[in-house]
Amino acid sequence: MTNGDSAKRVAELRELITRANYVYFTQGGEMLPEGVRDQLKAELIALEAAHPALVTPDSPTQRVGAPLSGKLPKVRHSVRKYSLGDVFDGEALREWDERVRRFLQREGVTYSVEAKIDGINVSVRYVNGKLQQVLTRGDGTHGEDITHAVRTAAGLPLALPSPVTVELVGECFIDRGDFARINEKLAEPFANPRNLTAGTVRQLDPQVAAERRLRVLFYDWVGGDFVDQADLFKKFDQWRVPHQTSLRTFATIEAVVAHCEERSLSEDRAPEGYDIDGLVVKVHERELRERLGTTAKTVKWAVAWKFPAEEQYTTLKGVTYQVGRTGVVTPVAELAPVRIAGSTVRRATLHNAKEIAAKGLRVGDTVVVRKAGDIIPEVVRPLTELRPVGGTEEIVFPTVCPVCDAVLTWLDPQWQCPAWDCPAQVTARLGHFAQVVDIDGLGGKTIEALWEAGLVRTVADLWRLTPLDLAPLAGFQEKKIMNLLEAIAAKRRIGLSKLLTGLGVPLVGVEVAKLLAKLLGERWPELSAATLPERLGELTVTDLVVVDGIGPRVAESFLTVMQGVAMGQLLRDLAELGLEWELPPKQAVGGKLAGVRVVITGKFAEVSREEIKQTVVAQGGKVLSAVSAKCGLLIKGEKAGSKLKKAQELGVEVWDEARTLRELGLGNGAGEEQQNEEAELKLF
Repeated sequence: MTNGDSAKRVAELRELITRANYVYFTQGGEMLPEGVRDQLKAELIALEAAHPALVTPDSPTQRVGAPLSGKLPKVRHSVRKYSLGDVFDGEALREWDERVRRFLQREGVTYSVEAKIDGINVSVRYVNGKLQQVLTRGDGTHGEDITHAVRTAAGLPLALPSPVTVELVGECFIDRGDFARINEKLAEPFANPRNLTAGTVRQLDPQVAAERRLRVLFYDWVGGDFVDQADLFKKFDQWRVPHQTSLRTFATIEAVVAHCEERSLSEDRAPEGYDIDGLVVKVHERELRERLGTTAKTVKWAVAWKFPAEEQYTTLKGVTYQVGRTGVVTPVAELAPVRIAGSTVRRATLHNAKEIAAKGLRVGDTVVVRKAGDIIPEVVRPLTELRPVGGTEEIVFPTVCPVCDAVLTWLDPQWQCPAWDCPAQVTARLGHFAQVVDIDGLGGKTIEALWEAGLVRTVADLWRLTPLDLAPLAGFQEKKIMNLLEAIAAKRRIGLSKLLTGLGVPLVGVEVAKLLAKLLGERWPELSAATLPERLGELTVTDLVVVDGIGPRVAESFLTVMQGVAMGQLLRDLAELGLEWELPPKQAVGGKLAGVRVVITGKFAEVSREEIKQTVVAQGGKVLSAVSAKCGLLIKGEKAGSKLKKAQELGVEVWDEARTLRELGLGNGAGEEQQNEEAELKLF
C-alpha cells in the first residue's frame, strides 16, 4: 500500500469509526456491530503505527468515548477516564504480560480477572455517605449527568453506612430477563440490553428508568486506598455497594490464558444473567497499577480480553452456486479469510437472488459477515462507505443449473433446478437420508466416493452394497467396509416419520413428516413397506390439508414427489430388500398426559429418550423440541443444560428421571441402551 493509499484508507476508517462511535456511545444505537468496530479500530491502529505522520489528535485512536449529545448537563470528571486496550487471543495476552513484567522488572505478577459487562460505564459520587451525582464516561474528560435515572437502579444504595466521600466506577446495565420483559411491550424493540440501557439512562422521566430495573455493579474506586482488587471488593461489601462476584486471581499468565480461553468457548459465557462481551484482566495489586500508569488513551495495568466476535468485515471476492437436495440453488459468497467466533470463515451464504438485490451486494465490496446462531456464516450487508470506485462487479444469477445444465425455474424467493435426477440433488438427498436415519460412517465424503464409483444412485442401493463393491475404493480398508455394511444392515426397520423426513421431499421437514406418518398410520393400521406405494397413490390434497399443520403447498409438494414414478420404484425396491416401516404409537385420547406439551432433555441411566418419548405420546402427551410458555412439563436427565434453566424461569413443572420412571411406569432395568445424543437431537 502506497503512502497515498494509506492516507486515503486512514481517512475512510476515521470517518466511519467516528460516526459509529457517536451512534453507539452517544445515541445508544448500533450503526456497526461491536466486532466490526473493533476490527476497523485495529486496522486503523496498525496503519497509524506504520505511518506515524498520519496520526492526528482527533483520530478515534487518540480519544476516549464520543462527543456528548447535548441533551443532558455536561459535567467535568474529577479524574480523566481511560479506556482498556483489547486482546483477542493468548498470544496478545502473553505479549501484554511481558510488557508489564519488563516495566516492573519482576519475574511474576498476580492477575485478577472479572467479567466485562456490556453496559454503560458510570462514575457514582458519594459525598459524606450520600449519593450526589452519577456521570457517564462521555469523552473521558466530561460526562453526562444521569443521576435522575441511575439513582433508581436496583440495589444501588442512596446512602452508605459510613459518611465517606468516594467516587466509585462501575457498569450500569439491564439483565437479560428484564430486557425480554421490556421489549415485549415496546412497539420498536431494542436490539440488545446495552442499547436499551443507553436509552434508559437518558430518559428524562426517572419513572421510566425505575420500571426498567437498571442495575449497577462496581469495579473501581477512584484514588481509593486498597491493597488489591479482592481487598477493594471487601470494602464494597462493608459499604453495601454491589459488585461483581466473578473475581478470580491467578499467579501466572498461562493460568489467565487458560481461564479466558475456557470462558470464551463456554456455551454460556454469562451465567450471571446479564450480557458480557469479554473479560477484564488486571494487575491485581493497586501499588503496581500506580507504577504502570497510563498511555494517552489506555491504562497499562489492564486489558480487555474480547470474546471471539460473531460479526466481522472482509472482502467479497466472488460468488459460486450450490444445488441442494430439493433443487434450490443457493449463492455462496467467496470471501477473503476472516476469523469469526473462533474459526476462519472463507465462505458464507447469500441466501437467494432477492437477498443479494435487497442488500445491494457487489463482488469486490467490503462486507459484514456473521455466524447465524454461532454456526452458519452469512453476509449481513456491504459497507458502502468503503466501496472502491469502479472496483466492483454486479452479481448476475445463472439461468441454468451449475451442475446438470437444466433450465432453472423460479419458486419465489429462490431459483430451483427442476431435475430430480440432478447429481447434486441426488447426493445431497443420500447424505440427508443417512443423517436422518443415523447410519454411522456414511458421511459426505463416503457418499461422494460411492457416487463417483457408480455404486449408489438411490437410497435402495445402500442395501445392495457388498464387500467386493467397496474393496477397490481408496481408503476403504476391511474394518471400515465391515463397519459401514453392518451400520446399513442395522437400519432395516425405520420409523415411518424418519423415512418421510429422510427422503428429502421439498417442504416436508421433521414435524410435517410426523403429521403425515400419524395420518397414514391411523388411516391404514396394517400399513407395510410393501403396501406403502399403493396407499400413497390413493391420497389427494384434500385428504392431507384436513390435518392441522399441512397446507396446500406442502400437500402438493408431498404428493407430486411421493406419487411420482421414481419414488414409487424406490419404495418398491426398499420393500423387496426387506426394509420395514414402524408406525408411530397411537396417542391415547384420555391418557395421563392428555393435552400436555412435554420437552425431554438430558441423558437417562435406565431408559432411552426414545422410550420416554413413545410412552409420553402413548399417554396422550405431545413432545416438543424447545421449552416455551406453551410447555407444560420438562422431563430431565443428567446435564439438562439451558432447557432446564428456561423451564425454571417460566415456572414449568420438572420431573427428574426417578419421578419419570415412577409416573410413566418405566424402568426396572428394561430400558434400551442410551442413544447417541446427537442422533436424538436430529430426531426431535
